[in-house]
Amino acid sequence: MQGEFIEPALRGTRNVLDACIKAKVKRVVVVSSAGAVLYNPKWPKVQPIDEECWSDPEYCKRAKTNFGNYCLTKTMAETEALEYAKKNELRIITVCPSFVFGPMLQSTVNSSNLVLMSLLEDGLESVENSVRPIVDVRDVAEALLLAYTFVHLT
Repeated sequence: MQGEFIEPALRGTRNVLDACIKAKVKRVVVVSSAGAVLYNPKWPKVQPIDEECWSDPEYCKRAKTNFGNYCLTKTMAETEALEYAKKNELRIITVCPSFVFGPMLQSTVNSSNLVLMSLLEDGLESVENSVRPIVDVRDVAEALLLAYTFVHLT
């Protein structure tokens, strides 16, 4: 797991941020994932999710699932970006969308659509009755534009 997903994610994060510093970029908007902040059974259900909420890395590891690995990787990459920003006086804003659906620009199916396709095609006898956080790709695009252009966010 460490070598297969985490190290490339951390290295990629550092590479992009190094390039931003080299290009004298002042503000970076990182598209992370709800997986970086939602996978924490200790977080009180009634407490709003904010900058203090992170997926619990140990809980992610114990899950031993693809989703747990995904959440661990996203949590570590976002943490890396924020720590890098502090050391290098770079302003970072993170956006953490959940399952993103909507019109696709690419010809390959993305991971959110794979989840939906699996639910529809695999003929599951039952699906757990729980909240499924979903966001339209156009709303994510609007949030990213606001994050890039709204000066008072950082």
